[in-house]
Amino acid sequence: MRSNDQEQPSETERLRVRVNRLEMRLQRLNGDAPSDRTTAAAFLGGTVALFLSPALPWIREGGGFRVFDDAVDALEPTGYSTGWDVLWGALAEGHGLFFLSLALLLIQVGFAVGCHFGQSGFRLVTLMVLCGLVPFLSFVAWFWAGVPDEDVAPGSGVFVMLVASAVLGWAAYRSWHEDHVVSRSSRHS
Repeated sequence: MRSNDQEQPSETERLRVRVNRLEMRLQRLNGDAPSDRTTAAAFLGGTVALFLSPALPWIREGGGFRVFDDAVDALEPTGYSTGWDVLWGALAEGHGLFFLSLALLLIQVGFAVGCHFGQSGFRLVTLMVLCGLVPFLSFVAWFWAGVPDEDVAPGSGVFVMLVASAVLGWAAYRSWHEDHVVSRSSRHS
């Protein structure tokens, strides 16, 4: 109902439109809450796993399995090096790629922690790039240094780093996509 035959909507109509808009926004926010909790849990779990991965064995010597005709025998590992040992060894022996990949891992942890306190587009995109770059550089450094041998194998720390990077990359992409793609499209509609 228009008041005084003017082109302007009445005060009641404007309030009704605003209440409808607020109700739709609240409904959308309530619908997004479970996915936001999933993303937050992925950030937290990935950050903790990535932070702890250098404390786990990265290179282990011996170990593995031997298969016989009638049984499978587990071999005892004779030694291992944690991610910190690899970092300091790479620094001392001049293996630049190992050192670079592990230094970038520490930077990746810093960006992951930073995303907990404030998610800017720069932080999220940088974290996504680091989540792809660190595993790739670790893989290249592994073969460049000539580590693969019949008795030498990657330890659990490498696999934890790979999974944590994948989880953090997914969480960063999801947050970036929600903040920069979905929110922009909802503003234009």
